[in-house]
Amino acid sequence: MLTHFRNICEARGDAWVYVDDLVFIGIVCAIVVVAIIIVNAVLRRVIHEVQSRRAAQETEQRAKTFVGVFRGLFITAAVFLGFLAVMRWYRVDLTPFLASAGIAGVIVGFGAQSLIKDILAGFFILMEDQFAVGDVIEVCGVSGDVEAMTLRTTVLRDMNGCAHVVPNGQIGVVTNYTRGWSRVDLKIAVSRDEDADRVIAVLREELERFASEATWNAKLDGDPRVLGMDVFDEHSFTIRLLIRTRPGEQWGVRREFRKRVKIRFDAEGIQAPFPYRVTMGGPTLASAKTRRY
Repeated sequence: MLTHFRNICEARGDAWVYVDDLVFIGIVCAIVVVAIIIVNAVLRRVIHEVQSRRAAQETEQRAKTFVGVFRGLFITAAVFLGFLAVMRWYRVDLTPFLASAGIAGVIVGFGAQSLIKDILAGFFILMEDQFAVGDVIEVCGVSGDVEAMTLRTTVLRDMNGCAHVVPNGQIGVVTNYTRGWSRVDLKIAVSRDEDADRVIAVLREELERFASEATWNAKLDGDPRVLGMDVFDEHSFTIRLLIRTRPGEQWGVRREFRKRVKIRFDAEGIQAPFPYRVTMGGPTLASAKTRRY
């Protein structure tokens, strides 16, 4: 239909051809813009559905990461197809262009194997949902918050505020500290002279009090447990506790509970472990204690 309209315009003169060209280009641009608007609306709807079905923050972050990358790919593809349509309208033979692009792609592919590797790795990271923006991960010996993510790179922000740009192709083993749920594996050592049953009872009571507070209970994901004695040596014994938390809350929970254990132990007179140093000298036996921190 458009070709027939073009033939009519050509028969009427050059001015009509220019109008014809402008109309066609306007139609192509309108189609591209409408397609982008529709895709953005669909993607926003997807995020809304994810938020309504599962209120978990990590689920929302993963959806936004995937949607952001997909939106960029779609916009690029839509603009490229629009460009090809305009070239075709001007009767530009695209075969040499596409052939040259194919040959150039092969040449660039040999010289940019690492780039292709990064893009493929980023695609599979997104599809397998290994991590998303907002997660705390460790990759390639670097740990931090995932601040940004594309198909080629992942940006991590560590505790010192430094931004690390990691190519996705170099990512091997991923340690995700905020996937689904987290846990505090806490080992508390006390002097070997203390009563183990009493120490366990004090820790269990303090842990129950800690979990009963609304502020900290909201950060937990299940009932915490005191497993019992874990290690025993000549200076001390260790009590092990497991506290399951919501994603990313394990560090704050660990610090707060350690502080409370210190205060409670001081109140109960429970001593920290310290080594013994025995010195042999003459007829007397001297014994000294050196506190270990």
